[in-house]
Amino acid sequence: MENLVFVHDMKSEPYTTVSVLTMHTKTSRHAVMQLINNHMNELEEFGNMAFEMCKLNRRLPA
Repeated sequence: MENLVFVHDMKSEPYTTVSVLTMHTKTSRHAVMQLINNHMNELEEFGNMAFEMCKLNRRLPA
């Protein structure tokens, strides 16, 4: 799986996004978020968990 984890430079922490996870696992965003929420304690053993809000690039139907 290429491009699953990103690093900006040698000083920054590696990271991934929910969008990348959904693409590589072929599951819904909802399913990935449920798994993250259900396993938060285990995931935090790998490092800090951070969440960012991002602007959607699509328009909702009128």
